[in-house]
Amino acid sequence: MSVKTKFKDWLYTNYPGSKQKVENFFADAPLLRKLLRVGFTPTFQGWGMSTFTHTPWGSATDLGDIEQAFNETCSQLIELVKSDGFKLTQFKPAERLSMLNSLMWRHYIVFWSATFAAKYAPRGTHNFVECGVCDGLTSFLH
Repeated sequence: MSVKTKFKDWLYTNYPGSKQKVENFFADAPLLRKLLRVGFTPTFQGWGMSTFTHTPWGSATDLGDIEQAFNETCSQLIELVKSDGFKLTQFKPAERLSMLNSLMWRHYIVFWSATFAAKYAPRGTHNFVECGVCDGLTSFLH
C-alpha cells in the first residue's frame, strides 16, 4: 500500500466528510488538479450510476471463473455488434459501442444470475425467459 493510499485511508477514517471536501476542492481547481495529476474519474459510468471502485469484470489480475467468462462473452458480443452480426436497432450506429459499455453493470448482473441459476438448479434443461425484449441483447448473456 502506497504512502498516499495510507494517508487517504487515515484521513477519510479519522475525519468523516473529508473525502467529499477533498473532492470538492479539486473539482473547483482544474489547474491544480492537472498540475498534481489528480483525477476522480469513475471506473464505471452508465445505467444511471457510477463507481470509483473496481468492477467485478474490471482489470484485476485475479478474476474468477464467472468474471472471465463474462469478459469473453462481452468481447464476443462487441465483435458481433461491430461486424453487424448482432443487430442493435434500439441504438444509433454511432452510439452502439458506448451504449454497450454503459450497460456493462446490467449485463454483469444478468450474466451472473443466469450462471448462478444454471449452476444450482436441478440438472437437465434450463429455460430462460427475457421479458421486454427489443433486440435480445441480454439474452445473449445467458
